[in-house]
Amino acid sequence: GALFFGFSPSIWILKFSRLMIGFGSAFAFVSMAYICAHYFSEKRRTLLLGLANSVGMLGAVCGTASLNYFTISYGWRSSMGSLGIVGVLFAITLFFIIGKTSHANSLPFKRLLGNLKKLMKNPYTWINGIIALLYYATTTAFGGLWGVPFLERAYGLSTMQASSCISMIFIGWLVGGPIVGLVSDYISERKTLLLWGTFFTFVSLFILLYITSIPLFAIYLLIFSIGFFSSAQLLCFTISVEINSKKVKASALALTNSMVAFGGALLQPITGFLLDYHWDGYMKDGIRVYSSADYQSALSILPLCLAIAFIFVLVLKEKKHPEHAEEQLIN
Repeated sequence: GALFFGFSPSIWILKFSRLMIGFGSAFAFVSMAYICAHYFSEKRRTLLLGLANSVGMLGAVCGTASLNYFTISYGWRSSMGSLGIVGVLFAITLFFIIGKTSHANSLPFKRLLGNLKKLMKNPYTWINGIIALLYYATTTAFGGLWGVPFLERAYGLSTMQASSCISMIFIGWLVGGPIVGLVSDYISERKTLLLWGTFFTFVSLFILLYITSIPLFAIYLLIFSIGFFSSAQLLCFTISVEINSKKVKASALALTNSMVAFGGALLQPITGFLLDYHWDGYMKDGIRVYSSADYQSALSILPLCLAIAFIFVLVLKEKKHPEHAEEQLIN
């Protein structure tokens, strides 16, 4: 996808390349989560998932500034093409390392379908997936797209300052992931940490959106808090494994991840629609200019998502599948 993007001759190839990048990225996270769940003890599962996700967030923290530098210096085509080449080299390396150590046994197709039906019939699979979807919406919509223009308009920050502030959400994830995982594995509690994480993410985001007279250092701290407490969302992936049979670990992870991706794809345009809906008609140099109040009204959907997620967490029953209960006794 990155190679196609870098050497694309038309807008349609660019769009197809973005689709390929997203498609390929889905394999990366699910495979990483599967390795954490399959190759290691249950006692270390959530910690390892948090550590692995932190490495991914480190890429998000460093990637924006680095890609911006290379794009300015060498052009976007060369930058994206180079990333594609690096990706190919990683794929070859992973093929020889992980491919040789794989010890999973394949299931007959009929049996696999039967296990998938059980996965889909479990209502808590869907409740857990909805929680993950609503929880990650803050990072996707605010951290990935709308946070920078909001901070510029509401707080009067420069683009550089706003970008630096938004990077704190990923640093929060980076720090929070292993800590939440370690605490969760130590106390063997997922639901309680999810409740507290959702609550504090809501409070941090609410203050940031509606109390716009706070100083710059407090903005950094609040956005870091949003990322730190949002990292509790990773517990949803552990829960998806634990409430279903061990035979459908990867499928449970993939379904949860798909719902998260669907939420991100849905919420960004919804936020944009709400922004246009509240727009007062003011334009400058032919470009729409949105007020601070416009952004606050549109971004209100994010605390609403967190409030709904909190309710769903209350409904969620953290009941382990019998196979995992036996595994816990052995460990």
